[in-house]
Amino acid sequence: IAGVLVALARQAPVVLIVEALHSASDGTLAALEFLAGRAAHHRLLISGSAQVADRERIQSILGASTASAARVVEPREFDLAGVTAYLQAHHSTLDPQRLLALTNGSPLYLAELVRHGQAFADDEDAVPLPESLRAAVLARLASVPTDVLDVLQLGAVFGDKFTLDEVAGLGQMRVEDCASLLQSALRAQLLISHRSTFGFSNTILREVLY
Repeated sequence: IAGVLVALARQAPVVLIVEALHSASDGTLAALEFLAGRAAHHRLLISGSAQVADRERIQSILGASTASAARVVEPREFDLAGVTAYLQAHHSTLDPQRLLALTNGSPLYLAELVRHGQAFADDEDAVPLPESLRAAVLARLASVPTDVLDVLQLGAVFGDKFTLDEVAGLGQMRVEDCASLLQSALRAQLLISHRSTFGFSNTILREVLY
């Protein structure tokens, strides 16, 4: 494969896009490291997508030289002004403040809700989710370890916010074990924390988990 790509790059610039690197095997990542070494000397650009939680594993396999040469781009969440501008560009009459509260500015979740023209119920807890959006969230959660998911589902029982003691008590877990799992969820950007309180990164995630 490297030989074919290099041969093509001698004729014209080549872009190789690899999606879902977090699902790639160690062998696939090692092969990508080899290819990246060749790309440095040719008109070959390699672009890959991965979940934040798996960044350390991916970078360790790719090696220090490859990881240091790579440019990491993390999609930024929209603020209220960004959500408003997005709605205007797509001629949507949905409430930007409500959308921001639901999605926390996630471009993926925002795009799906706008694409389906989803109307919101008056009940703040009733979030009518398009099946495509629910499927996207479930796909995101598919790579999350089972014990971390269990803790997140316990947290969802308490609503948008909960404490370590509440989740540990409900799950009859050791506080130390529960804290470790919540830290894993924080690193995966599934949770946010403020002092002693945890919350879900957005309402839609909590809705799917619950």
